[in-house]
Amino acid sequence: MEQLFDEVKHQSRSRQIVDKFRAALEEGSLRVGDKLPPERELCVQLGVSRTSLREAVRILDAYGVVEATQGGGTFITDRFTENIFEFLGFDDLLSRDNLRHLLQARSAMETGAVEQALETADDGALRKLELLVRRLETEEDPALLGGLDAEFHETLVLLSGNPILMAVYRMIHKIVLQGTSRVIAYPGARETAVRDHRRILEALKRKDRRECSAAVRRHLKHTEKLIEKYFEKEG
Repeated sequence: MEQLFDEVKHQSRSRQIVDKFRAALEEGSLRVGDKLPPERELCVQLGVSRTSLREAVRILDAYGVVEATQGGGTFITDRFTENIFEFLGFDDLLSRDNLRHLLQARSAMETGAVEQALETADDGALRKLELLVRRLETEEDPALLGGLDAEFHETLVLLSGNPILMAVYRMIHKIVLQGTSRVIAYPGARETAVRDHRRILEALKRKDRRECSAAVRRHLKHTEKLIEKYFEKEG
């Protein structure tokens, strides 16, 4: 029989570099907007040749993870999200319908992720979530509240251990956050958010699967109602 495939070889150096970038993005040591070190420095850090590094950068560029600017260096980017913005209609991105649909997508992803988190949330993860809830309970700045809320939910989804789910979730939450940041200062909104996050955490500590999923859904329903009030007020 004619041979269809070549023998499987070890991963190429460029593929290993791509995997290191993926891990750094998942861990948060690299974020969108970060500028990469010069090529020579990266080669030293990674212990690779310029040829391998350049091939890896080409792969990352094809995925929309990095973007080189003329004379300005190479930056971590997120063109996948930009394409979604275009698909939804950039001028109408924060429309009532778009936000409602995005919140529904968040609800589906988070309720699934939190079930996995019940199995993987160790003492360290619970301590981190507890710290975030305590900061939510004392923070008054609406801009900082939005960031704390995002970090709490991203931590929950990260505990699912699913990198694809995490990537899609971050994209969706990035858009929704633009809407929720407008309503967090509404009377009672902050108190509701704090109470909801505390309930999610306490259910997670008890490993109460049903209550954990219900608490996530209630929180997102409260968020949806606040956004509806915002659109009614704005007319």
